[in-house]
Amino acid sequence: MNNTILHIGLQVSEADLIDFYVEVMGGKIENSFLLSFVDAALIFGLEEDINAYFIRAEELVFELFVRNDALIPSCSHVCFFSENAHEIAARALEKGYPLYVRKKYEKETYFIKDSSNNLFEIKS
Repeated sequence: MNNTILHIGLQVSEADLIDFYVEVMGGKIENSFLLSFVDAALIFGLEEDINAYFIRAEELVFELFVRNDALIPSCSHVCFFSENAHEIAARALEKGYPLYVRKKYEKETYFIKDSSNNLFEIKS
């Protein structure tokens, strides 16, 4: 039996939807929907309607739930390999997103955060 990731669900701010996920990560909006108050309460314990978007960035699909609440920083992150890691990092830096580059064993790993503290580890 093989496990396959279908999408990565994240809570994001409205400002990051285009600025970070489309312009920095190079994604395209494929679909959007309104998660109803009832479903949001049953699934996430949030008693509100939530706008959500599916964005594809090459082989990664993000399900982004738009909420502008501040989040507590944690060690949670999404890690992926990209042949375009350097370009993604450059766009993030140009847009003012936090970027840390770790060089180890002659390879660079980029750590980028959106404004909701969602952390991405991008290996090159």
